[in-house]
Amino acid sequence: MSPRLASRFALAARNLRLWASGASSSSTTDVTCCSKAFCSGAPHSAHPAPSSQSIFSEIARLGSTRAIWGHVATGCLGTFMGAGGTWYLTSGKFPDVPTWFAASSIAPRQQQGWTQEQVQRKEAELPASAAPTTVPGLGPHFIADAAAKAAPAVVNVTVKPAPGAFFPSTTSGSGFIMQSDGLVVTNAHVIADALDDRAPATEPTRNSRPVIVSLPDGRSFEGAIAALDRVSDIALVKIEAKDVLPVAELGRSAGLRAGEWILALGSPLSLHNTVTAGIVSCTERKAVELGLAPSAAEFIQLDVAVNQGNSGGPIVNLWGQVVGISNMSALTTNGISFAIPIDAAKAVIRQLEEAGRVRRPHVGMKLLELNAAKIAQLRARDASFPSVAAGILVPAVTPGSPAAAAGLQAGDIITGFAGGNLQRHELTTSGLVRALGEHVGQAMQVVVQRPSSPNVPMRLQVIPEEAPPT
Repeated sequence: MSPRLASRFALAARNLRLWASGASSSSTTDVTCCSKAFCSGAPHSAHPAPSSQSIFSEIARLGSTRAIWGHVATGCLGTFMGAGGTWYLTSGKFPDVPTWFAASSIAPRQQQGWTQEQVQRKEAELPASAAPTTVPGLGPHFIADAAAKAAPAVVNVTVKPAPGAFFPSTTSGSGFIMQSDGLVVTNAHVIADALDDRAPATEPTRNSRPVIVSLPDGRSFEGAIAALDRVSDIALVKIEAKDVLPVAELGRSAGLRAGEWILALGSPLSLHNTVTAGIVSCTERKAVELGLAPSAAEFIQLDVAVNQGNSGGPIVNLWGQVVGISNMSALTTNGISFAIPIDAAKAVIRQLEEAGRVRRPHVGMKLLELNAAKIAQLRARDASFPSVAAGILVPAVTPGSPAAAAGLQAGDIITGFAGGNLQRHELTTSGLVRALGEHVGQAMQVVVQRPSSPNVPMRLQVIPEEAPPT
């Protein structure tokens, strides 16, 4: 065992002893050990803290090969993997952290001393908007398990040659079934070759070439292009099936973190049912950084194998939820690809379903997203800068614009919008733009703090105009 690994387990054992002796703010200790070597099969409650020697002995017995450490915030001190599988060492009595949140997902909670009634009662206490309660264990099949949840709904999208074409060509990409009625999500550039260039403006989605949607179970359907948006590169294809179709579960991209495991599913190079894995490299890569100005879009940067044909396929987390849509990759490098965040895609899909097009807002102001470091720097330069936890700075306002008509001024800080203050992680420029897009032609409340009156929040009504098509 490496000295570093040994010191970590020693620290874990020391912390457990401190908690057992009441050294932490928690007055009691509930140590949960999935390894029976630590508790001799006794009920998993109120165990004495294991010694570092017992931990080392168990590692030697199992032949542990690596250690994976969880977040202290979730009550997980660490796990180690050995011949006996994945073993968890957790303390359930962290301040303000419920014991059940730290429970292992490898062994059912009932096997950890929980009754079915306890499991149901504790899980019922979880807020409906919270993330999944159990974290997938890093066993030998943690990637396979996540892929298996999403794979049935992943499709191959192929544009066949037009009948009688002099130079027949086929293009292929990926997608996923979003609704059981046969609504498929893919990239607009995947099905672009199927569009009829001679179609009138009233029929923008008319296709002159067949679009074939193939499922992993071998079924194939000819699809009709329902709607598309070239700016966001999202398209909807409709297929008709008599039987029930599998549906991919949509997650949230807002909670992604750099370094988080993700999977890419699709048909690279027309190789159906392909799964690749990697991590999130960056959660908010600006389009301008990729040379895509003046687009205000943001992408998820990935360290995962994405090749031609992956476009439109889902990026999923370890719960098998779609958190992004594969979009593009860097041609001259390896391990750099980009996905459309699913939160942004949801807003586009909603408008495409409702109106067949996306209405983008024009308000006439520049935006600069603020974090704690930027706010501290600005306050150091100007003592009158409002003391806010987070916000969006307005550096400039265009005269005569909807923003100017609403009373916004250069130097204002937007601290909330759409009816009230939002949680800090939701107060982003992309979130504001999406909210404005949902209120085109309608009044939307914006909460502002102004340097001249930093302690008096102002509530202004902005009416976004529809931006001209690009």
